[in-house]
Amino acid sequence: VAVTSIVAKMSMVIPIAVAVFLFHDSMNTMKIIGILLALAAVYLSGSSADNDKKTTSRWYLPLLVFIGSGLVDTAVNLAQHYYINESNQQLYISMMFASAGIIGTVLSIVSHRKKKNSLSFASVAGGIILGVINYFSLYFLVKCLAIGIESSFVFSVVNLLVVIMSAVFAFTLFREKPDFRRVTGIGLAILAIIVLYY
Repeated sequence: VAVTSIVAKMSMVIPIAVAVFLFHDSMNTMKIIGILLALAAVYLSGSSADNDKKTTSRWYLPLLVFIGSGLVDTAVNLAQHYYINESNQQLYISMMFASAGIIGTVLSIVSHRKKKNSLSFASVAGGIILGVINYFSLYFLVKCLAIGIESSFVFSVVNLLVVIMSAVFAFTLFREKPDFRRVTGIGLAILAIIVLYY
């Protein structure tokens, strides 16, 4: 889980690189420092000494998560830049979630029939709640990109805030003990946001 979380968040370098080369986002020393701090924050907040001792022969799976997550954010950025406007914004987001919902429902039905398991209410309710949260997450991301803020800044700060909020929930709700690495990662995340902002 930690490795997946780290590579998913570090994949922000892909949409940032695309924004710099395609959309000519500004890139100066402070911004580079901020992005490097952000990557260090993501790594430290998701890693632990135990994770360093674990190895896997399926090294390509984290790589696929990294590429896939980066391409998803890049696709949203490209769509917003070239195709989405005020009149079709809701349609774009709705079509994305409708497609995901239909495909997910079909795959779930096929999977449950093969395994002869019944869908639980908790799974369906949890899926709906997660879908609503993700819908508004994408909605506000597209809105943020639409108002003219540089996408390299948006993706950096969004990922950093996810890291910070995840840590806050882990420490408060799940009673995880904050270790040195994670606290350092959170500190770097806050510092990176300040550097990127200014």
